[in-house]
Amino acid sequence: MKKQTKHIAFLISFGLILIILFFSTIHVYVNFRIKTGRIPNTSQFWKEYYYVNYTDSFIEGSSTKIYEYDSLLGWRIKPNYSTTTFCNDKTFTSDSLGIRKNGHQSLASKKTILFIGDSFVEGCEVSDFNTLPAFIEQLDSSYHVINAGVGGYGFDQIYLYMKRLLHVFSPNIIVLGYVNADIDRVHLSFRDYYKPYFTLDKDSLMLHNEHIEDSKTFKNNYTSPNRLGLFFEVSKHNNIHQKNVHLSSKLIEAMDAYARSKNFPFYIYFLPTTTDFINSESNLNQVRLFGKVTNSFNKNQIFSASDYIIDRKELIPKREGHWDSTGNYFLAQYFVDSVLPNIITK
Repeated sequence: MKKQTKHIAFLISFGLILIILFFSTIHVYVNFRIKTGRIPNTSQFWKEYYYVNYTDSFIEGSSTKIYEYDSLLGWRIKPNYSTTTFCNDKTFTSDSLGIRKNGHQSLASKKTILFIGDSFVEGCEVSDFNTLPAFIEQLDSSYHVINAGVGGYGFDQIYLYMKRLLHVFSPNIIVLGYVNADIDRVHLSFRDYYKPYFTLDKDSLMLHNEHIEDSKTFKNNYTSPNRLGLFFEVSKHNNIHQKNVHLSSKLIEAMDAYARSKNFPFYIYFLPTTTDFINSESNLNQVRLFGKVTNSFNKNQIFSASDYIIDRKELIPKREGHWDSTGNYFLAQYFVDSVLPNIITK
């Protein structure tokens, strides 16, 4: 009996050791890839182990499919697309260039604002006429606001997209809708689809997009757990976050330099997310992080709506930290009342 008990105990111990080794190997593998600044590009491991099925607005495996493959950016908004099932039955309409429409405003004799950014500018979880750019037009009819926000973009894709759009548009103002969440997207080479990324070589930006072609055939049924929240936390734990802060600064500086080379005024508008206001300390940390990234900029180029909306308890957080129509309205109101009067148009 004692021998049998020892044998069972041995098998249990051996099994536990195997389980520990298995998960330790996974942990070491993932952390090694993260420390090198890249998540796995061609391996199915990352996609299948860490990615969970999540039907949202991304390209394949999506109920709305508002995005399509782009050889430079990874993905873009489909041109001439319309749906009433975007982000929980919201209206989404794009024009011939893949720019989200603001409604039916007249464009005659208006100054133009090119508003670049991610899903907070795009207006995820609200309809066309309830986005930040749409509300700015409604509050100040002298401006036409081009909604150049694209869901999931990091500062790297925003930079590349801005350069593309400036071959088409000649705006009076360029405004970056800044969101802190975009910082830890800049060293990702895969986020729902393959994407471009930059590295620094003696402070010079080097573009990499070697795997984007793979997105043509990759059928994406997986997206990140809570939008790569797990990955971001691991990144910060491994001190990659600080590198991302520096790289993000360089990318935004590159946006400014390119805009100025074309004689377009460039401004940064800090868009706090609903998750920034869990408490006052959380808000303060987000403001400090914004300050780190934009430290090299002239103060008259930087604006923040953080203090304006922090005490507005009527704002309702949406599923992924986006603002509802009321939040977007307040952000637009602050922009029209406090930002536009203090900027120089072309």
